[in-house]
Amino acid sequence: MGAGEEEHVRLTHAKYYLEAVRTVMEGAPVAERGASLEGLRQDYPEIRAAWLHAVDAGANDLLKSTTEPLCYFLYVRSMMREGVEIFGTTIENAALRRHFASIRANFLVHQGDVEAAGVLASSVLTAEEGPELARAHANHVLGNLAHIRGDFEQADARYNAAFDIRESIGDLRGCCFASLSLAALHLLFSRRETARHHIKRGYRLARQIGEPFGMLASHVYAGDLAATENRVEDAQDNYEMSLRLEDSAPHSQFRAMLHRRLGTLFVLRGDPGSALRHHEEAFDLARELGDQRTAAHALIEIGKDWRLVGNIDRALQNLLRGVRFSMTLGIQSCLQRGLLELSQVALMRGDVGGARRLVSVLEDADLGELRTDYEALLVQLAGGESASFAPVTITDLLNELIAEAETDTLKL
Repeated sequence: MGAGEEEHVRLTHAKYYLEAVRTVMEGAPVAERGASLEGLRQDYPEIRAAWLHAVDAGANDLLKSTTEPLCYFLYVRSMMREGVEIFGTTIENAALRRHFASIRANFLVHQGDVEAAGVLASSVLTAEEGPELARAHANHVLGNLAHIRGDFEQADARYNAAFDIRESIGDLRGCCFASLSLAALHLLFSRRETARHHIKRGYRLARQIGEPFGMLASHVYAGDLAATENRVEDAQDNYEMSLRLEDSAPHSQFRAMLHRRLGTLFVLRGDPGSALRHHEEAFDLARELGDQRTAAHALIEIGKDWRLVGNIDRALQNLLRGVRFSMTLGIQSCLQRGLLELSQVALMRGDVGGARRLVSVLEDADLGELRTDYEALLVQLAGGESASFAPVTITDLLNELIAEAETDTLKL
């Protein structure tokens, strides 16, 4: 095979696999989307090779037409590391280079590299020229970073800027995701009516374009809204609908998050046995994904569930693991909650000295909302009534993002 013929074969290969991604992301029926996405995931080594060859060959038209579909495929399958690699490819075309940089910044946020994400996004917005989609992605990244910092005004402005750009060019999928980010932001700051508006808009867009992940996320946030309004049954219905939708748009991180939320609801209902099943499912998924943050939180929750069920040995085992994870990751809120739970377990085992030592570690800590639980434990250690810890709420789960720093079935 001559060099020219070999190049033709490689370019044909690139077109086949990259167009396959576009076909699934833009045209696969909702009922078939899950199987189609799984097929793409299994073909990812071929897709990666196709992309790298298209870049090497300077097949800019092919790259331009498949950049967004590839971005969303990787996102909805939680393939964040792959996204950072793929869109870190060096390319000569200036417009594509900025487009790649803006998408890579999005994936870096999800990987936790906020500094690099901010630098990339800012460079896209300060450039004299660049595609509108790149500017939309960059604004969304800066919205994410402000969201993480707890800066409502800046996050709201950036998400809305991203939405406006996407709306002006007819990018309905991007509008859907911008709406859902706005919903999450407004929920975090207890702006319930505007959150309700953004959830409805995101859901309508998801239905319009047949985007299962958008429908799934809409039900998550509708559940969060219901929970903050003490509509526990509506919250549970929305979370369970999200789990059913996840079968059509597999996203293990969202499934783990949903099981944590359902576990929280069952704790609030006084059913630690059911809570335990959901928290253990969340931990298993997090461990499979390598999501150590979620795993740490889930272990503390599992330990508390076992304590409430009455199995002190299992409670101790899981709490110790959760505390070790939290110390390694530096998640102070999770570590503090774990130490308080271990103190309770020590008291149940009759080890008053051990409980005192654990509590003493927290003496000078900034405990925030855990201060009440800490003081109740001090009263118990002084001979007063038994401490009763406040349960974790959905609002607490929403606040973790900052502390550690998507209408008919929505039941709004």
